[in-house]
Amino acid sequence: MDWRPAQDRERPGFARFAGWAIVGLLASASCVAVVSLLLPFAVRGFVRAVEAAIDGCVWFAMSLSAGVSMWSVLRRMMRTAAVLMVSPQATVALAALVIVGAAAAYGLQRVLGSEEESS
Repeated sequence: MDWRPAQDRERPGFARFAGWAIVGLLASASCVAVVSLLLPFAVRGFVRAVEAAIDGCVWFAMSLSAGVSMWSVLRRMMRTAAVLMVSPQATVALAALVIVGAAAAYGLQRVLGSEEESS
């Protein structure tokens, strides 16, 4: 069988290329938009984490130089960590992580379950 394309139709190569080019441009533009919107939040969070670490080191050094025992410093650190863990922000963050983990486990079970059924 000798198949030949119709002479009055254009080749689909240009249309396919144009479609992929548009999809690529839209994906690139959306990535740039997301990065430009989220980058300031990421930088702000990183700076706050560095400041908190530096403040903690200074507090720890000043406590030890003032003659406070190591156990008192550790007890204070654990108490502060416990207070932070029961704050509303931490509770929401942990709940969100549990939901994401449950969704990931469900998705993994669906993928692995579908592979077992197909084989």
